[in-house]
Amino acid sequence: MTPLPAWTEAERAALDAAPVTPNAVRAALAEAALHPSRRLGQNFLIDRNTVAVLLRAAGVAEGDEILEIGPGLGCLTAGLLGAGARVAAIEKDHRLAARLRTAFAPLIDSGRLELVEADALDVDIAGMFAAGPWKWVANLPYVVGGRLLAAAGEWENPPEKIVVTIQKEVADKLVARPGSDAYGLLGVLVSRVYAGRVVHAIPPTCFFPRPEVRSSVAVLERRPEPLCDGAAAGTYRRLARAAFSARRKTIAKALAGELGANPAGTLAAAGIDPAARAEILPPEAFARLACISGANGTA
Repeated sequence: MTPLPAWTEAERAALDAAPVTPNAVRAALAEAALHPSRRLGQNFLIDRNTVAVLLRAAGVAEGDEILEIGPGLGCLTAGLLGAGARVAAIEKDHRLAARLRTAFAPLIDSGRLELVEADALDVDIAGMFAAGPWKWVANLPYVVGGRLLAAAGEWENPPEKIVVTIQKEVADKLVARPGSDAYGLLGVLVSRVYAGRVVHAIPPTCFFPRPEVRSSVAVLERRPEPLCDGAAAGTYRRLARAAFSARRKTIAKALAGELGANPAGTLAAAGIDPAARAEILPPEAFARLACISGANGTA
C-alpha cells in the first residue's frame, strides 16, 4: 500500500464543505440544479449520527481500503476520507459524479479518492480490490442493494467487512433465522461467506427526500472460512436457488432435477429430511449438501 501524503489545506476544506445537514444538502442540490432520482433510488443522508454509526461499525482506520457505492453528494465519503481511508467510490449519476469531481478535486488529485462514474453492476469490483484486505461501506441505493450484496461473496477477494444502510426489509433478510418469515434465498447466499447482524435502525427523517420505507445499518463480517468453497460454492448457489424457487415443495421434490436418480438418499447423507422445505434449512445444511452431491457427481 502506497502511503498517503500529508493533508493539505485544500483537502481539509473540501471535507469540511461536504453537505451533511438537511439545509446543506438542500442547498447543494439547488445550487447544482439537481433533483433526486426515484428511478436510481437516491435518498441522501442528512444525519451526522448515521454517518458516525457507519464509521464506527466498520472500524474505519488510517490506511483502510474502502469501496463506496452511491456516494451521492459525498456526505459519507467525507467521513471515510476524514478517518484516513483511501476510498474508491462508484457513482452512476453523471450529474452527481461531475459535482463530486469538482468538490473533491484535491482528494482525487492526491490519490485519497478514486471516482468511478458507472453503474456498479457493470464494474469489475473484484478487479479493483484484487489483493489485500478491504471494506465496503455505503449508503446503498435501494434499487441495487440486494443484488450487489448477493454477489459480494462470489468475488475473488471478498471484502472483510460490509457495512451498509439498506432497506429494513432487505437487512432483515440478511440476518433472518431459518423458519422466520424473512428467511430466504438472499440470506442463504450471503451466509456462505458472511455472518450478519443489524446494528442500527434509521428513520426516514435521516434522508432527503424521505423514503417511504424504514432503513437499517447492516454489518456483514467475513467468516474465517466460507461454509463451502471451490466447486462446491457454485453447487451451493445452484441448489439454494432451485430450493427457494420451489419453496412450497419438499426439498426432495424441489431438488429432484439437481440431485440425480436418488435425491432422498443424497439428502439423507447430508442429514436433511427429504420432507423438509427450504425455509427451515440453515445455510450449513445447503453447504453439506453441496459438498456431498458434488462428491457423488450428482450436482
